[in-house]
Amino acid sequence: MKTHEQSGNEFISPHSSKITNSEKYSSKFLGIIDQAHSVNTLHFLSAIFQITLGLTAIFLSTAGFISPMWLSVMVSMFASVVTMIGIYFLYTIVSRHRGSNRLLRDAMRRIMDAKN
Repeated sequence: MKTHEQSGNEFISPHSSKITNSEKYSSKFLGIIDQAHSVNTLHFLSAIFQITLGLTAIFLSTAGFISPMWLSVMVSMFASVVTMIGIYFLYTIVSRHRGSNRLLRDAMRRIMDAKN
């Protein structure tokens, strides 16, 4: 016989009430950090590096560190596209992770409501 059940973001104990994900963390920032650790770290880091390097290239191009104007324009255009792709990649990583947890949590909530 199990005394504790853990599923998804909720912890149910026979002697206590449900502890949800929002009550588990003292701040919203800690919840975001926990979600970042549960996402595939390699994908998350690659998206962050892609955004950072793209913005750095845009800064160097617009600040005039790249001397031929045509090369500066080409680097700036390429870095803008790379940055947009990195932002989209980061968005898909975070939204896909949140969607699956929300779906599971809602299904479990419906089951618990049906039992009561």
